[in-house]
Amino acid sequence: MAGRHRWKCNETIDHGIRAMEYVHRFGGVVEHPVGSHLFKVYGRGGWTERVNQGDFGHLAVKPTRLYWHPAAAQRSAPVDGTLAVR
Repeated sequence: MAGRHRWKCNETIDHGIRAMEYVHRFGGVVEHPVGSHLFKVYGRGGWTERVNQGDFGHLAVKPTRLYWHPAAAQRSAPVDGTLAVR
């Protein structure tokens, strides 16, 4: 399952699958382009959010989807429940 911009990336789908396995096991966040199906196919019980990397200093708008698993969010979210940009 290759994305629209597969030709620009040196990584294989195995890298994305491994990242999803790690986030489910150890916590953390995985980011992928908005058009990717990685989170629909390999996500389980996590949350996704759409962001534009341009809002955080990237030169292009670059629509991106972030995925995090509930266990990861519980370990890393501040007490008030907001998410901090690190």
